[in-house]
Amino acid sequence: MKTRLTILIWLAVLSVQTWAQNKISHYEYWTDDQSDSRLTTPADDSGAASFSIDLSMQKGGLHTLVMRAVDADGKASPPVSKLYLAGLPQLTDNSIVAAEYWLDGESRRQRVSPSGNALLFDVDAANLSSMLHRLNFRVVDASGKWSPTSTHYFLPTRRPTTGNSIIGAEYWVDGSMERQQVAAQNGLMTFQLDGNTLTGRLHKLNYRVQDASHLWSSTYTRFFTNDRHGADTALIAGYAYRCNEGAVHTVELTPVRVLDLDATTLDLTGQVVPDSIPSSYRFDAATMQVHLTGEVRLSLQVYDTHGHYSATVTDTIAGLPLTLVLDATALQPDVAETAPAPIGGQITSYDYDCAPGDSIHISVEGTSHVDLFDANGQPVNYREVEPAEAPAKAWRSPDASLPTRTLGFTAASSKVYALLYGSLQAVEQTTVTLSVVVPSGIDTPQQITDDTLPPYIYTPSGVCISTRGRTLNQLEPGIYIVKGKKVVVRPGLSR
Repeated sequence: MKTRLTILIWLAVLSVQTWAQNKISHYEYWTDDQSDSRLTTPADDSGAASFSIDLSMQKGGLHTLVMRAVDADGKASPPVSKLYLAGLPQLTDNSIVAAEYWLDGESRRQRVSPSGNALLFDVDAANLSSMLHRLNFRVVDASGKWSPTSTHYFLPTRRPTTGNSIIGAEYWVDGSMERQQVAAQNGLMTFQLDGNTLTGRLHKLNYRVQDASHLWSSTYTRFFTNDRHGADTALIAGYAYRCNEGAVHTVELTPVRVLDLDATTLDLTGQVVPDSIPSSYRFDAATMQVHLTGEVRLSLQVYDTHGHYSATVTDTIAGLPLTLVLDATALQPDVAETAPAPIGGQITSYDYDCAPGDSIHISVEGTSHVDLFDANGQPVNYREVEPAEAPAKAWRSPDASLPTRTLGFTAASSKVYALLYGSLQAVEQTTVTLSVVVPSGIDTPQQITDDTLPPYIYTPSGVCISTRGRTLNQLEPGIYIVKGKKVVVRPGLSR
């Protein structure tokens, strides 16, 4: 008979957002390190799914179940791991039947049986030194399985403790080696500290006590603040706030005793860096702003006229409209622009002044998402250009592990914008190269010779053709684009 583990998955467990236009399609799951043998199970309309795992073939012990959700676009969530035990024998009786114990590093072990629900260890402390010792023990159950070893520390006591009392203490501040002595009165002691000699605000009071047997206790430490100005004279002078992991912004106020922020409005335009950029964002080309909806963690502190700050209060606001202000880098034809990869809620933007009708290739090296927009902020329809068609210079990567994509399109306005976001690697660099393959309004066809033949030329449709090791006679007759000019290769042309 097979033993099966049945799992019920709910969307809330995996913390994957479900959108009306992009719901969960199915789940993928696998056990241990078998990611190459992933299994799938469909999700219902609520995002829930169930599946079973055959445990009969798994070795006894701890195993890992890994799951992830996949949406209708094929995008997968981060994996979630759960641990479970499988293949263990069923025990009918696992009660404790005996124990063994030993002191310190002794190899000789004493065995004892339980008395009711207790284990009694008989330790002869008469011959033990007055130092710290270890009592080690472990127990065994009815199936013969031993527990891990447990260790407890103890000090042998040979003197009477009745009538013992605290007679005094010594104390010092911070790392000072100058220790003050004080006598105890009925077990109470008073420590006198001169706050005028202390610099800074936070300090440590260290002390230890002595009993009538002249034995010292361990050292105790207490923290305290030294406010020589007095809190009664302090007024609230302002507040500081930050959103998510962004910069701290400070607002100065006329000093007041009570601060009411209920009617305060914070202008967060351009100040909030979201945790991620959703694909549903809106780009406004006129203002160079990106508008989206995200979650904001607002942290707030107030400070007084003495420069003392309160504890930080943090609140999370969901579904807040956010605005990001972009500063686009101007692209030049065939000039690579390299910048740090945009991770999290960052967006790297580029623009190029073109002419309507220009045939343009934009090559992006890295794992960032790329969106293209025209001068009016409308999305640009582009196609993925095959490597054989792309300019050779756009495919020479110093890091061969980074993917490179070339997007080809025909400009419909006087400007094009490229917005990059959502890089998968924080340490990578993103390189963007723009090439005008076929300019609009090119000149009248011209003649060309072998001396002026570059290593790469283009057809009027933008297809890149290598001319390395070839002469004019070896080219198909027709019209080509060379260095932004229209040229003609005629039949039978030779030098």
